[in-house]
Amino acid sequence: MPEERLLVRAYARKLLGLEIVASTFSRVYPPDHEPLLNYVRSTNNRRVFCLYLIAASIDEEPVTPSYLVNQLGVSRNAVDTMIQECESNNWIIVDRDERDHRTMYSTDFMVDVYTHYANWISATSQELGLGDLQ
Repeated sequence: MPEERLLVRAYARKLLGLEIVASTFSRVYPPDHEPLLNYVRSTNNRRVFCLYLIAASIDEEPVTPSYLVNQLGVSRNAVDTMIQECESNNWIIVDRDERDHRTMYSTDFMVDVYTHYANWISATSQELGLGDLQ
């Protein structure tokens, strides 16, 4: 087997280990994160919806419902439901203009929850030796 293919295969196996650990929900997190984590784990659409809103907050570029409909490939009703669910839990901020057009981004809490996850991913990938492959 060519060396490059062996490297890709070794990386794929390490990455598999990371994904398996991440998907077993075994990591430790603060109790106040649990409602949001349960929400994003419930469906892939909810997870990706939240990821777009976290990115909007980090990038300081609010997104619109129409943008999310296009990115997620779901109905406007589905996006409106997720907006209502997240806004009522104070996970997102929805700005409305004089014509009631909405732009949205995540709260600092949602960014903090994701940052906590990112720190865990970084440490776990290091433990699994993802950075050691050459």
